[in-house]
Amino acid sequence: MDIASSVGKIQVLPSDVIGRIAAGEVVERPAAVVKELVENSLDAGSSTITVEVKDGGLGLIRVTDDGEGMSRRDASLAFERHATSKLQSDQQLGTICTMGFRGEALPSIAAVSKVRLTTLSRQEQVGTQLWLTAGTITRVEDAAAIPGTSIEVSELFYNTPARRKFLKSTTTEFSHISHVVQQAALASPQVHVRLIHNGYEVFALPAVSSPRDRVLQVYRAAFGDRALAVDVQQNGLSLRGFIIDPVRARAGRTPQELFVNRRPIKNSTVQHAVVDGYSSFLAKGHAPLFVLFLDVEPQRVDVNVHPTKREVRFADNEQIHQLVRSAVRHTLGRAHIESSMAGAAHAHPDGNGVSNVAIPVEETGVEPAALSYPSFAPLNVPVPPTPSAESQTSFVGEGGTPYQSGEAVDIVPLGQMHRTYVIAQVGDELQVIDQHTAHERVYVRDPTGAGDTFAGGFLGYLAATGNRSPEAMRQAIIFGSVMASFTVEAFSLDRLRILDYKEIEARFKEFKRLTHFEDIEA
Repeated sequence: MDIASSVGKIQVLPSDVIGRIAAGEVVERPAAVVKELVENSLDAGSSTITVEVKDGGLGLIRVTDDGEGMSRRDASLAFERHATSKLQSDQQLGTICTMGFRGEALPSIAAVSKVRLTTLSRQEQVGTQLWLTAGTITRVEDAAAIPGTSIEVSELFYNTPARRKFLKSTTTEFSHISHVVQQAALASPQVHVRLIHNGYEVFALPAVSSPRDRVLQVYRAAFGDRALAVDVQQNGLSLRGFIIDPVRARAGRTPQELFVNRRPIKNSTVQHAVVDGYSSFLAKGHAPLFVLFLDVEPQRVDVNVHPTKREVRFADNEQIHQLVRSAVRHTLGRAHIESSMAGAAHAHPDGNGVSNVAIPVEETGVEPAALSYPSFAPLNVPVPPTPSAESQTSFVGEGGTPYQSGEAVDIVPLGQMHRTYVIAQVGDELQVIDQHTAHERVYVRDPTGAGDTFAGGFLGYLAATGNRSPEAMRQAIIFGSVMASFTVEAFSLDRLRILDYKEIEARFKEFKRLTHFEDIEA
């Protein structure tokens, strides 16, 4: 058999087919085009970016910026596959700090559309304009232009009808574009961002000095005045941003935005950590809302794991998870403490009354090391056994109704009326509880375990051993939840009330010693 004359089964695909296949990984829909073009504008140091689209991006996509622009040579090379200004050596691949780096976006976009680029470098006097069809440059001319770059993409997917057929409605495609532009604005609050659809300005977000201002520009309706600031630095990691006060949480999941080194991503580790951090604060069926910015040393995160760069891989997932969970819990805990302190000050300005605002703090919910509080070695002492059915205590409330202690039911506080009634989800029911009457019905036992087995409930009151600032009160409350696994709430401006004490007296004594509070009569 003549091997040379045989026809092989494996063939090298034509370049235009290769381009269209590659474009399928990067350019999923019009929003992907906008994302890549806006990221290029951000990498170019732009201070103003305008995105104009028609018919949900199928008619036209135009992104204009005032960045550094390109020379004619660079403008032509930009559409060559794997041509990029972001990497100069393979060592830089492990320390990527720019939004783009592969040199795939522009050639992939050009392969499935018709493109016109107009650009002017700040070092040149005459701009450049070039046209491409299906990835091939068809014309290059001098152009009158202002510094920066404008890229127009029209007839998207004209040569890949199957991809065009599976696109959604104009409204749906535009909603994806709007979300992409909002994410870019959130990541870069110093940039003025505009979005125009069919000639109508959908939004204009002027440059602002703080991330909080940007978050409120974009998501004011979702957060309102309930945005809680998160700001934690630990072991080379930095987490900043905003989470929603649980009072304003709802069933919807918008926004849930995560940025790693300014790049919008989806990551199950961080998502789970946020949900875990909210676990004891949210009503059933409600979702946490957040906009978080995680800064990680570039060598500790791999951004080159997904065609659209929407996923990353962390070198230390467990540390990331612990940081995010602790930060969320700490932020929510402090918010409840401040609310409780404010309630005590408002209801009892003389400091002699009881605040009716409970402070739910999940047992052993926050790691002291993660919050830079002192750590405490566990005390190796026995925990009292769970009482038997025969020893469980019952008592009679108003109207002769017996109350039997037993397995606890999940209670999720939802709100409060007139500082007297608590509205709560109790199991599968919605109940209105008179908190004063409920407090009177708590059976108090000996916390030392010398008498009856202590099953939790009201323990006692503590008073400050001197003038204590509101911050000192907050610190004491946090110590209680972290160290001794009991719930502490503000009784007045200088007094604390201890509930649900579940460990032995040694822990309680240690808590009093460290916080400088001492016993008083109720």
